[in-house]
Amino acid sequence: MSTKWILITGGSRGIGQSLVIELHKNWNIVFTGRSEEGLAETLNIVENNPSDLWVKGYACDGKNEQQVQELALMLLESLGPPSAIIHNAGITKDALHIHQDAAIWQDVMDNNLISIINWN
Repeated sequence: MSTKWILITGGSRGIGQSLVIELHKNWNIVFTGRSEEGLAETLNIVENNPSDLWVKGYACDGKNEQQVQELALMLLESLGPPSAIIHNAGITKDALHIHQDAAIWQDVMDNNLISIINWN
C-alpha cells in the first residue's frame, strides 16, 4: 500500500508555502522550489508546527523536463503516486506591454505552462 501524500509545486514561498503549512495539518506533503534557501525556510516553519505527518522539500525547476522526470520517478518509486497535485509554481512579470519582449513572455509561459506539462 502506498503512502498518502500531496505534491505541491512552488511550495517554497508565497501561496505555495502557505499551502504546505496549512495542508501539512492533514496530509503528508512533498513540495518543490527552485532555491535551497526557500526550501529550508518552508521546512523550518513546518518544523515549528509539529504534526504526526511529514513534509519533504526538493529543489526542482519545473521548466527543466529532466529534473522533473528524475524527481517524479524517485517519488513514484519511494512513495507511490500522489493523492493530489497542486500546480502552484508560477511567476508574473507585469509591465507595460511596450516594456515586454518575447523573452519575458517565454519565461512566463515556461514557468506557468510548460512546468505543468512536464509534471504530466
